[in-house]
Amino acid sequence: MTKTILTDVDGVVLDWTSPFEQWIENEKMPLEVFEISLFEYKSIEDWLGISKEDATNLITEFSLTDHFKSLPSFPDATVIIPELKKLGHNFVAITACDSSDQARMKREINLEKLFPGIFDDVIFTGLDNSLGKRPYLEKWSNCYWVEDTHEHAVVGNEVGHTVFFVENEIRYPTVHPDLIKINSWYDIFKHITGVDYD
Repeated sequence: MTKTILTDVDGVVLDWTSPFEQWIENEKMPLEVFEISLFEYKSIEDWLGISKEDATNLITEFSLTDHFKSLPSFPDATVIIPELKKLGHNFVAITACDSSDQARMKREINLEKLFPGIFDDVIFTGLDNSLGKRPYLEKWSNCYWVEDTHEHAVVGNEVGHTVFFVENEIRYPTVHPDLIKINSWYDIFKHITGVDYD
């Protein structure tokens, strides 16, 4: 096992959902009443009752706003990722966000501000890449892969990585048996080091 940790970003390192939900409610559809949070739905399409294409357009538009460069990190990621870096692990982000120059810049600014000097590389796959993350995951061998989208997690397993999958029973009630289900970066720390983080 190499000491390289490949990781998704949205939903794993950064909280994308809460700011996106606030943007929709405050700026895009301020007169709508949202009784249930996006967190309780399987997709944006289900939450808003829109098509996949319209959802993708909203995601793209959001990625060009200033909100996108100020996404908060998850508290557990803020603690554990630097600790794993200190232990000699190197980090590569593989993100399926919009790959326009503006969105890329905002993502890189966001990550560097919250995790200075942590990421050796940030790889952008784009929103509608028909090959998904497979071509990028295949470039490494025998790494750790942290992901919250089941399809991408399974691909990581298929190409030989040890996969930590962020559980979400609403989106994925059934999970591939070879994935290591986790609920936080504290779980990842224990799996990698064999000890609890104090």
